[in-house]
Amino acid sequence: IAVNDITLNTTGSVTVNGITALNSGEISGTLTISSNTTVTFATGASVFDVALVVQADDGITVGVGLSTNTAGGTMTFNSDNDADGTGDFTVSANVTVSSNDETILITADDIVLNANTSLTSSTAAMNITDSTGPGIGLGGTSADLVPFGLNINGAELQRITAGELTLTTTGLVLV
Repeated sequence: IAVNDITLNTTGSVTVNGITALNSGEISGTLTISSNTTVTFATGASVFDVALVVQADDGITVGVGLSTNTAGGTMTFNSDNDADGTGDFTVSANVTVSSNDETILITADDIVLNANTSLTSSTAAMNITDSTGPGIGLGGTSADLVPFGLNINGAELQRITAGELTLTTTGLVLV
């Protein structure tokens, strides 16, 4: 099947298992995965040869390697699509998420980057947005610098590589 864009919508959860560049190579535009609950990348690493949009109301968990492998392969994640404060963007231990020099956009209630993870857009931009607006806590050792906010502690911040990192909130910012 050769198409411009594909959108997969469900009211249930989605598990993505080992998509290869060859599997996604016939899509010339964007692959959108949308769930009213959760999206989990599990079992085998996934490499997308297309721009990727992932939306979930109750969280996105990346449990295996995830990357895009093409020019224009922007990665967009909204793990709290309904903005009710229950959608975290979580990267499991020892996992790499890479856009291969393309922009990464993340909207989440909170971000959890476990030990030995890597979230990288290389020299491209990365934008992380607080989905519910109480604020962003940046640095330090506390996981809850801003109560109910999007917090990126010092260890998590060291796991992020980007040419330009932009953090967006309508609330307060504590550094």
